[in-house]
Amino acid sequence: MKHRLHIGKEPSFQTIIIASAALHLIFLALIVVPLKTKEKEYQGYFVDLVAPLESPSAKSPHAAAKGGKEAAGITAPSKDTAKPSSKADMSLESVGEQQKVAKEIERLRAISMLSKMKKKKEEEKIQEIEIIRQKIHGSAAKEPSVQGGGRSVNLDSYYAVIYRKIKDEWIYPAELDSSGLEAIISFRIDDEGKVISHKIEKSSGNRLFDRSAVNAILKASPLPPNPVEEEIEVRFRL
Repeated sequence: MKHRLHIGKEPSFQTIIIASAALHLIFLALIVVPLKTKEKEYQGYFVDLVAPLESPSAKSPHAAAKGGKEAAGITAPSKDTAKPSSKADMSLESVGEQQKVAKEIERLRAISMLSKMKKKKEEEKIQEIEIIRQKIHGSAAKEPSVQGGGRSVNLDSYYAVIYRKIKDEWIYPAELDSSGLEAIISFRIDDEGKVISHKIEKSSGNRLFDRSAVNAILKASPLPPNPVEEEIEVRFRL
């Protein structure tokens, strides 16, 4: 078996240093180049993410015009929606005015109705006091006129005078107005016209009302002299 030996010139120390430096440079190059490549990739990735956040000035005129149209399209409905609201307000105001007019008409109708009722009541007041029966003795009731006190006295005129005098003296409590009360009072007078007796033929059921009717007759005394002896009944009503 043969053992071979290689015998040659040994490298110098300078050569070894240069070779070692070259190897280190190659090793560093292999490490640095991939790192720079990855850094560029990362930078490109970040740029892509930030790109949508560019300022509006970077957009093209076409994009700006499109954006303006979209903005106009968004604001347009607000104008349309404002119109119905305005119409609704006008409609509510119109309804309010109509209601005011209707209330005013009702008020005027009520006033007119009250005025008519008051006028009718005033016309009916003529009949508030009514002489409903005269009890005349003998044939005096059939005679058109009777001689008394040296002068001819018409019975109708005589009763009209009595009616007016009693009515002028009749004062009834205000709270009894339009209460529908009615009373009949009879009375007698002497030759001088003084009331000598009275009687409640029909009570109204209200003592104040009955008393006001009696007081009216007593205050009206003396009445015109009685042409004939008779009993007179007077109806008082509201």
